[in-house]
Amino acid sequence: MQKPPPADPSWSDEEELDRNGSGRDSSSDESEWGTVTRDFRINGILGDEEGGGLLGGDDEKQLYLPEPVVSLTTTQKPELPRLSAENLPTGCHVWVVDEDDVHLLLREHWDDSYRAVCNGRLCGTVVRHSVNVTLVSFYDEHLEMNYGLSLPRICLSNVPVESYNRSPGGSNRLIQSCFGLGNLDPRAVRFREDAAAPKVNRQFYESLSVMEVQVPQSLPQLAAVQKSLSEGAYEEALKLLDKLPLNAVNRVDILVLRSRANIFLGRYEEGLKDALEAIEEEPRWVKGNLAAARAFSGLCKFEKAAQQIHRAMLLLPHSHELHKIGELNSFMLSLQMGLPRNDLDLFLDSQYAKRLVSSRRFKKDEIVYKGDQVIFAMESIFSTPSGRCCVCLKTEGKMMRVPVDLDGNSSEELACYCSVECQQRSSLFFVMELGRHRVAVERARDLISCTLPQRVNQVSLDLTYMATRLFLMICVTHDRLLSIRRSQRRLNDVSNSNVSGEESDQSAASDKTEFLPLQAALKHLGVYPLPTDQLSPSARDKMYVLYNTLTVFFSDKDKQTYSSALFYALYEYVRTFAVAVKVREAESMLYYLPKVMGAIRHVEASEANCTVVINENGTDIALVASRDIFPNEMLSVPDWNAHNTG
Repeated sequence: MQKPPPADPSWSDEEELDRNGSGRDSSSDESEWGTVTRDFRINGILGDEEGGGLLGGDDEKQLYLPEPVVSLTTTQKPELPRLSAENLPTGCHVWVVDEDDVHLLLREHWDDSYRAVCNGRLCGTVVRHSVNVTLVSFYDEHLEMNYGLSLPRICLSNVPVESYNRSPGGSNRLIQSCFGLGNLDPRAVRFREDAAAPKVNRQFYESLSVMEVQVPQSLPQLAAVQKSLSEGAYEEALKLLDKLPLNAVNRVDILVLRSRANIFLGRYEEGLKDALEAIEEEPRWVKGNLAAARAFSGLCKFEKAAQQIHRAMLLLPHSHELHKIGELNSFMLSLQMGLPRNDLDLFLDSQYAKRLVSSRRFKKDEIVYKGDQVIFAMESIFSTPSGRCCVCLKTEGKMMRVPVDLDGNSSEELACYCSVECQQRSSLFFVMELGRHRVAVERARDLISCTLPQRVNQVSLDLTYMATRLFLMICVTHDRLLSIRRSQRRLNDVSNSNVSGEESDQSAASDKTEFLPLQAALKHLGVYPLPTDQLSPSARDKMYVLYNTLTVFFSDKDKQTYSSALFYALYEYVRTFAVAVKVREAESMLYYLPKVMGAIRHVEASEANCTVVINENGTDIALVASRDIFPNEMLSVPDWNAHNTG
């Protein structure tokens, strides 16, 4: 069997000969996730420490990346109709098939207004034909607007196409996207590099420039309403809004603000009612559509939210902000489609935290959900080594203890692996933890572990430890996605061999300054969206000291990309979505960060309706009902205080 190629191997002469031998030609299907090899060394996954980048790696070397946690290829792509002009006479009704095909054929003539009609979303009427394109007239009854679009004829169907919101080519656009995440886009927001960096308490819908409300001189009370909303006094904001006259000139703004206040209070149905009234009041303003989309996302109705977003895109086709909102909704819709819909549903709460809700009744001790993918797992830093796999925490199978050589000195046994897959996946954090940033990581971990003798709030320390590893995983994944993108661009440049030498040099130089949004890495690993920052000032101060220690060898550019705001947000994500399981070993606690299963509330033990359990081999975690669960009830587990033993 061929040995799996490490991310950045240090080959000996004998290994080099074997590498170039027949084993290299064996099937990747046989070797990619085979059994562990005896000569695996952690050095093989470390980057070249002499390089100049964040990881010190070389773009030409093979870089491991796991498959994306969320697949954007869940919908069967319809075939191109390829109808002639004779089959599409003037006046006949048509539907447009997949938007990726339309995008590919229109090339530079594409804009986002086409999204509103593709994938069978809207029926149109043929106006006239011209060569290979057809002019189609559409009418949106909600916007009360007629408009025409020129579309490739082969993408038009005279048979209704069932509307769908997932484009099979979406995973490619994930890397090609040029938009940031929430308020973490370094091009849009500059965070001061100090502990008092501004708190990110508004993102996505609330941060849209088109949702801003200007206070007119005739209605100064709106200033007090906005102040109450910014301070989190949502009930007070509602009281102020209720006192305003119903016939006010700015009635749409009043309704949108009231919708926002209700959504922050978790009253999504009331928020939707206000949003729909705003749409009725002024159908050609996008504020009402976006307020309705936000309310629908809190009611588990992401498909209806997509309809409202597409209507807003039709009015503002070149808005990058709206595209970002559309990507968020598409990601949530993908997660929702992966759930057993007859059992569970998913929504976004007021702080953009994913939440699971029951769709039916579950009896006590019934399995509510299992089989979820785990983003990463970790054993408590308080636990004695248990011999579990250092990546997935499994105990089954043939375990292999792997040493690491640092600076030419053999170390003690460092880690256990159960499979080649886990060996490969460990490169997402070991490449920094044991590579050129090893000293910084050790210092950061020392800051966390210095409170071990006190045994105060053990879970908080474990979660902080998890956040540092997740931060490193995001940095590595983002760096490798960018490297892959550069390689693909260079391949495209080579295939277009008409480019002059001077232009090629310019293209190579532009690779070094290429921008890739953080959301590409976050989505790839499934750590998305990041909930709104709820950290206390004291917690932010501590996390800032830890961030500075962890990133001491980062360049200024790296710190701008992987900012303290990202570090805070990842810590908040871990606190919100990690789950813990106590195992039989004394004082042993296992932590998991699942794709969906962590979308549960942490409440008082007496109020919780679920517990997290794990099988003896550590191969599967599940949510089990701790009492009867009724339909439309949010899933919850005992809060972290129940796990503290100190």
